[in-house]
Amino acid sequence: MNYPVPNVYFIGVPVNNYVNFPIEYRTKAGSGLDRLKIESLSFGAQERNIDNQKVSITFPWTAPNTWAKEDTAYLFPIFNGGCPWVREYLFAKNNNSPLLNMWAWDHIVLLSWPLPLPENEPDARFS
Repeated sequence: MNYPVPNVYFIGVPVNNYVNFPIEYRTKAGSGLDRLKIESLSFGAQERNIDNQKVSITFPWTAPNTWAKEDTAYLFPIFNGGCPWVREYLFAKNNNSPLLNMWAWDHIVLLSWPLPLPENEPDARFS
């Protein structure tokens, strides 16, 4: 909802970015936060937009933001069969996101999706 332009589902407007992510949040120092967790569930679960997911994953350490990777987390969608969650997960993992959370773990269990999580594979890339 902080995306600067509305998407096809009318999620995201400039005022949300201003209100939800003030300038003080651009860096850990002075933010009052211990960790910055980013999510872009709409980009993965509804839009299936890998490019926007990549922007979300790297957002905390991309200028003008200056968060150290070890102080960030990423929440990725894994709650419907159409989510490109494997590619999103691998991109986040390959970009050294230290803490990755799934939304929602119960769907993995209920749908009997395979574990362990995928490892890097040559064909597991963004196109």
